[in-house]
Amino acid sequence: MQVRALVSAGALCLLAACGGGDEGDAAPQQTPSGADVSITAAGPVTVMASGSLTTIEVIVSNAGPATARNVAVAANLGAALTRTAVTCAASGGATCPASPASMSVPSLPVNGSLRYVVSAAIASGTRGAVASSITVSADNDSATTNNSAAPVINAYVADLVVSGTGPATPVSGGGTAVYAMSVTNTGPDAAANVQMDSIVGAGQSLRSVTCTSSAGAVCPATPGASMVTPSVPVGGTLSFTVTADVAATMIGNVANTLYVSPAGDPVQSNNVVTVSSPAVIPSAGQSFIQLQSDAGDWVGQGRSYSYTKANAVLTVTTSGNRLTVGVNGDEWWNASFQTPGSSAQLQPGTYAASRFGSTTFAGLDWGGEGRGCNSIEGTLVVDSVSYVAGALSSLDLHFEQHCEGGGPALRGQVHWVASDTTAAAGPVSPVPSTLWRAPAGATPTSGNYVYLQSDGGDFIGAGRTATYTQAEAALRVSVSNGLLQVGVGGDDDWTGDFQAMNSLSTLQPGLYSGLQRYPFHNPTLGGLSWSGNGRGCNTLTGWFVIDSITYAGNALASVDLRFEQHCEGGAAALRGQIHWVAGDPTAPPGPLTPLPAGLWNAPAGATPASGNYVYLQSDAGDFIGGGQTYLYTPGTATVSVTGSGRQAQVNVNGGGGWSANFVGMNSIAQLTPGYYGNLQRWPFHNAAKGGMNWSGNGRGCNTLSGWFVIDSISFASGNIASIDLRFEQHCEGGGPALRGKIHWVN
Repeated sequence: MQVRALVSAGALCLLAACGGGDEGDAAPQQTPSGADVSITAAGPVTVMASGSLTTIEVIVSNAGPATARNVAVAANLGAALTRTAVTCAASGGATCPASPASMSVPSLPVNGSLRYVVSAAIASGTRGAVASSITVSADNDSATTNNSAAPVINAYVADLVVSGTGPATPVSGGGTAVYAMSVTNTGPDAAANVQMDSIVGAGQSLRSVTCTSSAGAVCPATPGASMVTPSVPVGGTLSFTVTADVAATMIGNVANTLYVSPAGDPVQSNNVVTVSSPAVIPSAGQSFIQLQSDAGDWVGQGRSYSYTKANAVLTVTTSGNRLTVGVNGDEWWNASFQTPGSSAQLQPGTYAASRFGSTTFAGLDWGGEGRGCNSIEGTLVVDSVSYVAGALSSLDLHFEQHCEGGGPALRGQVHWVASDTTAAAGPVSPVPSTLWRAPAGATPTSGNYVYLQSDGGDFIGAGRTATYTQAEAALRVSVSNGLLQVGVGGDDDWTGDFQAMNSLSTLQPGLYSGLQRYPFHNPTLGGLSWSGNGRGCNTLTGWFVIDSITYAGNALASVDLRFEQHCEGGAAALRGQIHWVAGDPTAPPGPLTPLPAGLWNAPAGATPASGNYVYLQSDAGDFIGGGQTYLYTPGTATVSVTGSGRQAQVNVNGGGGWSANFVGMNSIAQLTPGYYGNLQRWPFHNAAKGGMNWSGNGRGCNTLSGWFVIDSISFASGNIASIDLRFEQHCEGGGPALRGKIHWVN
């Protein structure tokens, strides 16, 4: 409200003449005290469904000229509305209340405004206009004619009836399913902005949704899985055609569900419908086995499994009315099925089933991966079965199995076509460039080798890096029926197995991935195992790559291979690279001559000047010799040396008894004079270096390191005729040594 004071000119003169102030004084200027607060409010433009949520927009403004004080909004919603929330947005220097629901502020500046949005629920069954009264007040509001608003919300009630039909005939796996769905408004009001959802069931993917309308109904702008129709008048109908692609391995029924939002609908029981049709498998094509396990099912562990001949070995055999099924893939399964009675063949039908079957019950038992049921209740359905000349040619069956009378089920379907020639895919080529290979410069530039690189935490390689060549290890490579076997006999002992998928009779270049431990691997993928030094994986995952491989007839001529293996699902890896060519002439060096300086020899005068003898000198702490010194001659013991080729055996009978073996490297045919060093315990030694072992009196080393020297040796008819030998041996990596010298002439 604006206030104006009307005063006559005479009165003004009178006031001035009657002591209103000294001559020349100006009248004081007053601060405006009045404000003009106004309110507007509006509901949604479109008609709303009863039972739905709606909003009312409220705007409070101050036109001035003064700041409004204690501005409060009172929102009296219509009886059919229930306030649920209030939000606020301020502009023009205004500030929203700390709690928007209060709709009250201490001040509102000139040209400031507050925008409140009041959310409300419309009571179910509400029809027509619902009016609300919303007012604003301020302590210094000078005009009240613009302080109220009456927003109106229009609501409707419409009974939307959903119906539909599924495919008239069973659908084929790998084909399409077409569903006819409809929505009809039976009134009493027109429906607007109706949300609809079309949901295809398991084993399908939505291809398309199309719409036609009648009696004034309007189709959604974009029909699909989720859609909105702008208008369905009373008597109007929307007709939808829903097309879905059916998985080739679908188990059971396919279905589609159409759901309409129940807002504004007094009869919600008809807002949703599900229609279905059986899915059948084509009698030709690819064999498969599908399993679906409920949570809590012991056998399937709550997982789903899918097998074809491309990813598993499937075996199906019959004997009379008994069927046996086997799966050897990433998992191993075995199953038996038997129709009731004593028929000579499986019979189509639906049967109650138990584990062992009877004259009235079918037999059913699916187990594997070390798991099975003690007792079984379930259902066996033989959908179709055909024989040619008494042999099973095709089969479709599905089953449901409950262990120990429990609720969780294992469900499965077997589709078998005897003529299915599907085979596992071969290795991937070209090989991805991101796969590991040995670092540049880490491997020899020539000659056969095995290179190993182990991560920290890898159990097999123990975090080490090592290279083995034929100069210090025996490398063995063989191939048979798609299996390449590699052996390393050196300071370490390793064995590697690399098996191709069962679709290959010989290994070919490419990537072999997704592998498990050989020989417990999936035959359609291949297998891998690298183990040694007493360590191996229980389970593993990995890959190998054959970069090149050649054959000479059926014999392996060359191979370049690399691999990666992870034990027990761990992150740490053992990686390796192998280069092998038949006929590589690299061989271990023979005994070293001249002898290294400083090697032990018996002290002067400690041994006889003539005749055979064995002299032993044991350090304090040496387990074998007990820290003593021994001398054996023919007068005190029987000393013998036997052997041929690259091995000599020494025996001392007397004084407790001793025995010894001294073996040269595998590159020599016969022991010769020289130094044989860096030796391990015979017979667990590195064949490329030779081995030794001295034991007796009930004592021997578990492991040892040492050397021996042949100062002279002679042979007669291939056997040792004379020898002068000395040695040094340390047990279990210790410092104390047993040393000895042998002089023997036959």
